[in-house]
Amino acid sequence: MMIATRPQMDFSPEQLAQLRFFNGESPDAIEWLLDNCTRLTLDEGEVLLEPGQDNEKLYVVLHGSLSVRLSQNGDPISTLVQGDCVGEMSVIDSTHTSAWVVARSAVELMVLDGDHVWALITRSHTVAVNLLCILSDRLRRDNRLIEKSERLKSFYEYHARVDALTALNNRRCWMRRWYA
Repeated sequence: MMIATRPQMDFSPEQLAQLRFFNGESPDAIEWLLDNCTRLTLDEGEVLLEPGQDNEKLYVVLHGSLSVRLSQNGDPISTLVQGDCVGEMSVIDSTHTSAWVVARSAVELMVLDGDHVWALITRSHTVAVNLLCILSDRLRRDNRLIEKSERLKSFYEYHARVDALTALNNRRCWMRRWYA
């Protein structure tokens, strides 16, 4: 069951500064966030975000893990663990969410409103760089997934066109050439 509560974070500014999103920032520079965020708890299997949803919040994983999926019951394309964030794309470009984000286990999240995210990015060069690195890592991961998908597509196209036993083009290929 989704439970959103006001602060009472069991994380200190020093602990936050060790999470990937805040890594390298001084605890003093992020202490103000503890008074300007909420904490959200999800049970395993609960949906945090779904495609097309309005979202103006960034979520930082404090405990537990989330899976990111392209379809509701599809295989996860990514797992988010302590220190990872989600929701940043819709905060940055003010568009709808693009994927399903589901709790893989009981999870506790730090929830930052979009205005506080922008204030943090403006105040902290370190957090801005961390966010750029996170986005860059995700883009590289997505490129690898696309490359793998393209190789698989080529493999199946070849085997649909060529007979495995004789290595000759199959009849569909011949018919396309004759009647094209």
